[in-house]
Amino acid sequence: MKRFNWIMFLKRAIKKEPSDRECAIARRKSGYWTTCACGFLCKNLPRNHEGEPGDGQLVRLGMSFYRAIHREEWRRALSFLYRIESRTAKLLKEAK
Repeated sequence: MKRFNWIMFLKRAIKKEPSDRECAIARRKSGYWTTCACGFLCKNLPRNHEGEPGDGQLVRLGMSFYRAIHREEWRRALSFLYRIESRTAKLLKEAK
């Protein structure tokens, strides 16, 4: 599966509103744990049978990211993405 570059997409979306097609792609990808903001960042963290991360805080951040994408709140989504990255880094460090 081709990796979706969320940071690039969101930074571009903040500068210029994406097309309807690009928004639809982002909405679709944000709804699956393997392609959402958490997908590639936390692939080495424990997950449940649905692929959802085992960490509740990470799940909540992912859901907030999902909602921001669906509302086309690009700055907010980018903020959640950075928080997801930070939380994932902490969890990975703790797992070592």
